[in-house]
Amino acid sequence: MGLLRLRIAPFLAFAIGIGQMIWIVVELIVIKELSFFHPLCFGIGLALAATSTSWGWPTFQGWRAVRG
Repeated sequence: MGLLRLRIAPFLAFAIGIGQMIWIVVELIVIKELSFFHPLCFGIGLALAATSTSWGWPTFQGWRAVRG
């Protein structure tokens, strides 16, 4: 969706990043073991959510200006 430049893409990327972080936390609660990949995947989710925020901010501001 990002390659197609759809306006919803940054918001979906943010949701995927947050979802990945939640998934890792729940997985750690359930299995109670820490692997090298848990912090790595959590960090990837955090990076995805953080970069999508700056990517989607102009779109959000544009939507807000049209509605307000």
